[in-house]
Parts: sequence; C-alpha cells; structure tokens
Amino acid sequence: MKKVKLIGKFKVTAVTDEFVILEPVNGGTADIQKEVQGSSIAELNADGTSKVFDGFSVGDFFQFAGEYDYIRENEIFAKVNVENQMVSVPLHKVQEVEE
Repeated sequence: MKKVKLIGKFKVTAVTDEFVILEPVNGGTADIQKEVQGSSIAELNADGTSKVFDGFSVGDFFQFAGEYDYIRENEIFAKVNVENQMVSVPLHKVQEVEE
C-alpha cells in the first residue's frame, strides 16, 4: 500500500460517519515535533503548543509526523488512514513517501 506524509498544520472542519475533514491552517511552533514523543499525531492548542491527543473533534488543530496509508483521491482531496481513522485533506498537502 502506498504511504504518504501530511504537510503542515490542519483544523478539523467536519466529522462524518466515513471520515474526518481537515483543512490546512497556519500556526504552531517550529519545535512542535520535539514536544511530541511516541506519537505521529500532535494535537495543538490555539497558541500552537501541543496537548494530549483526545480524538478528532470539530475545531481541533493537528500536525502529523508519521507516514500513513493512502486510500484514494479525487481531483481536489485525498483520503488517508491516520491511526485507524480516515481523514480527508487537500491534495497539495499530501507527499508520497518513496519505498
């Protein structure tokens, strides 16, 4: 299965039965990855600092450091499996990982 990385920071704009919709945002700290140990998901506070991941809820902010399974795409969005949750992100925020 193809692996991808998600580039940048995202805000949850909707949670559907099938997937979570993420929109790109600006913000966060440059050292956010150093603050997060043992997880590929960094949930962010409004000021850009990390907090404990408690699931996907509308209005939450995230940054992703791992490699995730690519599911499918259309002309605008890609669906990616993040920790057993399908998320929808704009195609320009997805980077394919070389095997």
